[in-house]
Amino acid sequence: MDARIIVGVIVLVVLAGCSNEVAPETFPSLDFEDVTEREPVVSAASSQERLAAISSLIIHAEKEDVPIEIEVADSPDERERGLMGRGSLLAGKGMLFVFEQEEPVAFHMKDVPFLVDILFIGSDFTVRNMATMTPCRSTPCPVWQSREPVKYALELPGGFIKQHRMGRETTVTLR
Repeated sequence: MDARIIVGVIVLVVLAGCSNEVAPETFPSLDFEDVTEREPVVSAASSQERLAAISSLIIHAEKEDVPIEIEVADSPDERERGLMGRGSLLAGKGMLFVFEQEEPVAFHMKDVPFLVDILFIGSDFTVRNMATMTPCRSTPCPVWQSREPVKYALELPGGFIKQHRMGRETTVTLR
């Protein structure tokens, strides 16, 4: 064998024996050629921060695109509180509930004294089903559920669904 190859093998063995092992969770192994093709790793926390920074979306209804200013409810406390205790939800405004993963979800109108339309939205931003929720005047409160697992739910002022002719083809774009 060539002396350079032998020296190279010895150097690799010595370096491998002297290196500190790093847990695989800290540094995932990458093939050198793949480094430029991979997208940066985004933590769940930074993803949540990005969603919290979103202030509007567009609903692509049957015959028009409707811009909506939103509040994002992406923590368990924010999702539980929702629109409770508010007197109204103005036209052009909404609350976007963000869940950690697609799952069946259910909503009630406890302490919300006005009609609310809700869109249940999949991770592909397609509206899966929708409902008009009525105020809860006595307990137990009625519950409105998604028909299938969803990633988002969007609460809008009551009457929005009829006014904008929402259907199964309705999609949403975050801005």
